Amino acid sequence: MPQLWVTFIDVGWGDSILLELDDGTPNHRFGLIDSNDTTNWPNSYGYLKRHLERYAARPAIGTLPYPLFDFVVATHAHADHISGLKRILRLYGADWFYFPRFNHAKSAAFARLVNWASSHIQNGVPVTANRRYLAHPDTFSFGPAQFSVLWPPPPSAGAPNDPNDRNNENNNSLVLAIKLQDVVIVTTGDCEADNWKRQPGGGAWKVPLPSQHLKFVQVPHHGAQNGLFDSANGTPMLDQIHQLHAAQASVTPMLAASCHPQPHGHPDANVANLLDSHNCGGKFPSSIPGTNWLRTDQNLHYTLWTDGTTVRTITRPSV
Repeated sequence: MPQLWVTFIDVGWGDSILLELDDGTPNHRFGLIDSNDTTNWPNSYGYLKRHLERYAARPAIGTLPYPLFDFVVATHAHADHISGLKRILRLYGADWFYFPRFNHAKSAAFARLVNWASSHIQNGVPVTANRRYLAHPDTFSFGPAQFSVLWPPPPSAGAPNDPNDRNNENNNSLVLAIKLQDVVIVTTGDCEADNWKRQPGGGAWKVPLPSQHLKFVQVPHHGAQNGLFDSANGTPMLDQIHQLHAAQASVTPMLAASCHPQPHGHPDANVANLLDSHNCGGKFPSSIPGTNWLRTDQNLHYTLWTDGTTVRTITRPSV
């Protein structure tokens, strides 16, 4: 029976999510979404280093392979999501490096990272064996788990490399649905609330959440005001969740935020107050008592564990 751990690392000012899969083969599979590390604040690297040291110390594991990661995802071209990826790719390597289309002229640091990852050799092998733009409805596999891209929309046929938004990289941010059997987990990067609204005329939701087995949704943009509230002060992501929950009992997602208290003050107080009263969240076994939603500024590192049928939330050791 496969087991998946999704750990939201408390990095202080951004995102970093470690995925670990036990699919019955001798070694676990690993994936990473984002890293915000800087020279003075290597928080995601510090967590990864300690976690992987503990993993390698298990009987029959020993030396970690290179490349280690099945994939590394950069959700979008902002420093609080990508500044630590070069170090992690250099030290651990990845079979695949996934990222959205972006404005190369306005996001020069990310363009340099992609160019470096396309050519750098470490330990005699490329730091990334393969690279790929992602957009809806692309998919990729992680052992028995399946990733589906919910946002951004695909480029037009006449401009296959153009980003969804040339001015605001948050609107290019990848929204990913991770499905293991009957459990779906959604990560959202910084995809702002205006992207989540319905199509004109009351049509389909622009970011289409899975209609069954949805157990967890990351609150976009660290719980910022514009991550949950759109420009008309609506809450389209929550509206969609409530609609899905009313139609399908298996849609009972817990909500969580990778917080950004300094310097931006995320989560916003209005967002936190609304999430405190959210009433269709997941009520699965948890070692984190007394909480209606999870937040890295209070719960620190937290992990979702699932075998594809049941889900648990657990705390992880601090490092």
